[in-house]
Amino acid sequence: MQHKLKPRRITLPLDKSTSFSILDASQTMGVQSGLVTLMPGEDVGEHSTGAHEETIIILEGRGEVQVDGHDQQSAEYGHVFYVPPDMRHNVLNIGEVPLRYIYVVARVL
Repeated sequence: MQHKLKPRRITLPLDKSTSFSILDASQTMGVQSGLVTLMPGEDVGEHSTGAHEETIIILEGRGEVQVDGHDQQSAEYGHVFYVPPDMRHNVLNIGEVPLRYIYVVARVL
């Protein structure tokens, strides 16, 4: 399969930007990703993966990941979460410093 996509290197911002798009649909064949920073007490907002699956990679801070029908899970550096398609979920910062994580979303074929 021939495509016009090119390999790329992306540098994450050092500041505590609220969100930063790493890759979007115009740069890949279906993967989207971003860096999210939640300040203490903030959450990303409950949302559904729909026809996608999502990986959440915690970089720093302390939080919780809530997925409908499952127990809340603690989230801190080194934790990686997989959220299947059609699942409502939320990420909350329950710590005293910013919670930073990367999400990677891919369409289910």
